[in-house]
Amino acid sequence: MIFPKKRLIPICLFFLFTLVLSAHAEQSGIGKYSRIISLGPSITESLFAIGCGDLIVGVSDYCIYPPEALEKPRVGGILNPNMERYAILRPDLVIFRGKLDKVKDYCLSRNIDVMETEMDSIASISETVNILGAKLGQEEKAGEVIENIRKELDEVSREVEGLSRPKVFLCVGRTPGGLSSIYTCSKTSFVSQVLKIAGGENVFSDIPTAYPEISKESLIRQAPDIILEMRPAETFSKEQMDRMKEEWALLRTLPAVRNGRIHIMTQDYLLVPGPRVGRAARAIADVIHSNPAGGEK
Repeated sequence: MIFPKKRLIPICLFFLFTLVLSAHAEQSGIGKYSRIISLGPSITESLFAIGCGDLIVGVSDYCIYPPEALEKPRVGGILNPNMERYAILRPDLVIFRGKLDKVKDYCLSRNIDVMETEMDSIASISETVNILGAKLGQEEKAGEVIENIRKELDEVSREVEGLSRPKVFLCVGRTPGGLSSIYTCSKTSFVSQVLKIAGGENVFSDIPTAYPEISKESLIRQAPDIILEMRPAETFSKEQMDRMKEEWALLRTLPAVRNGRIHIMTQDYLLVPGPRVGRAARAIADVIHSNPAGGEK
């Protein structure tokens, strides 16, 4: 068939436009991935938030949100990946935080795409959501998630503006039943950044390591006004809560201990650098600016 020249131009433009769209789709990953393994709560939450939960065929043992994530097959954790499960699930993309050489080597040897992410700052949370959206063809939804995060954090920041900024010790881990192997976080961690937005000052913000172990002596020198002990996704009775607070009495000279400003926080999103970071800021702000005699938040 011979087309008139006037018809040939729009036809050529149509095919050119189609090729451009096809190239963009291939580059961004639209339709390319249909079997994703997500190795981290923050990644899993982000995937569900941008509307890609149905693409997930496997998650790490620690992925508990949203509720739909609990229905996904488990593939082990960071230290104990179950490679047999990988073979069964046949992923075409594996996403993880940090350096997981065993997983990465397994995937690359089988032509499985990998995506390494860093999500330990507020900026990197939004950056990763944006990258996921572009890679999976959900740019608009990713933009909405990022905007919601910004709005929630801005709202908390405005509400605490002008309030006193208490000195806060963030305890992210310690030996059960005692005050040994105490871990905190520095300003390089997203938790410390969230605390700052919530109107508190991290007493160990200047330590170069993101999650350092600290001594009781150094804690005494810092003299925090408030202790926030993070025990995400754990359930305690009132008696257990009281006992955990009493364990801090060994450091009775601390203002936080003297004034009863020890709070055990159990919300499951507190240490997850993902789309619910605004909720974490809200929860922390509610606690550190609450009445000292108030209940747990």
